[in-house]
Order: sequence, then C-alpha cells, then structure tokens
Amino acid sequence: MKKAVLPLAYVLENGGDEEALRRAVRLAALPLLTRALLGFGEAQVPRTMDGALPREVWHWLWTLRARPREAGRAKVSLAQDTAISFPWHPERMLNAFLTVRRWRWDPGNHQAVLYLPLGVVHFQNGLHSGAIGVLARQGTLEAQVVDLAPALEAGLRVEWREDGVAEAVLPVPGWKEVREPFPVQEYAPLWEAARLLWERGVVLRPRGGPQPSRP
Repeated sequence: MKKAVLPLAYVLENGGDEEALRRAVRLAALPLLTRALLGFGEAQVPRTMDGALPREVWHWLWTLRARPREAGRAKVSLAQDTAISFPWHPERMLNAFLTVRRWRWDPGNHQAVLYLPLGVVHFQNGLHSGAIGVLARQGTLEAQVVDLAPALEAGLRVEWREDGVAEAVLPVPGWKEVREPFPVQEYAPLWEAARLLWERGVVLRPRGGPQPSRP
C-alpha cells in the first residue's frame, strides 16, 4: 500500500501543479475509499483520521496536546473534492442505489469533515445516501474543517515494515518513540500524504465555495 503515496512524493519533488497534487492525493485515498464503500455488512471502518490512529499513539497526541484541531466550516464539492463515505447496512446501501436519483445535501442528515492539508472529505452521517453522492461525484455540502497540522508538528509519521505493515510513529519526550501498526491499514497512505503536503507547506483547499471560515 506504500505505493499509493509514491506519486504524491514524486509530484511534490518535481514541482507539479495543483491538479497533479489533487490526483495524487485521490490515489492515496483510494485504498480507504474502496474498503469504506464495500464495507457494508462488515465491521465498521473508523470514520475519522484521528480515530483511525493506534490507541497508544492517540493517547500520546492527547497528552502532548497535539490532536487535530477544528478550523471552522467550508463548502465542499463531491464533484471536485475527494470524498469518502462509510455505509454500514447492506439493505440501506442497496436501496440507496434506487432511491437517490440526484444527490442533494440534506443539512439534517448529511454531516461531513474536511481534513486539511489533504482536502479530503469524510462523511460522518447520512452514510448510505452519502455514498451515492461520492459515487456520482455530484452535489455540494458544508463540512466541519479539521486541521491535521498539530499531530504532524508533533512528529507523527508513517513507516512501512519489510512485511508491508504500516506503523504510526510518534516521538515521545523521555522515550525514543511510540510505534504501532494502523488497525485499518488503508488509513496509512492518507496520513503519509498529509505529512508530505504539510512538510512542503501545501494545503489543498476545498472547491465547493469560499475558503474555510473560522467559527
């Protein structure tokens, strides 16, 4: 799965434009997008970037006050921004294919988070109809913005072992580091993509409307 982030590293090193960066980030998201969309009827995949981190790493981020932070709200476009939904009920998912003809945002049902610097959207509610919007790449909605920078500033990184297993690695005061495998391996490419963008000072803003607004 490490190869999912190789194009992004290459584009960043060679001065690729924003469109190239967005395509590369979408590739890094594809492992999780595929597992999430096909996961109905199986154990639920975590819906948040921080919730997908290994437990000990998450504990230390909390202790170090380096958790991802909320950063206002923004409009996002399912047609132009990479989005992921997490349907969980087989019958609801199948029915959504028949009942959702043209996707529209329902503020009372659809809730989502936009992660910076990735510019990637995760649905948190309205997951089955949201999955149809993701597949159709249709519609706009408002999302809570969450900045991953505090965790990356604390030194969070991803390393792949020789056996292909991805680990989250975090420097800890008084220790050398904490390292644990990602419980859901498909999240590792996205965390590594976030680190690569952050190191270069690149933020992929949403394309559904104005820049993220502060609360």
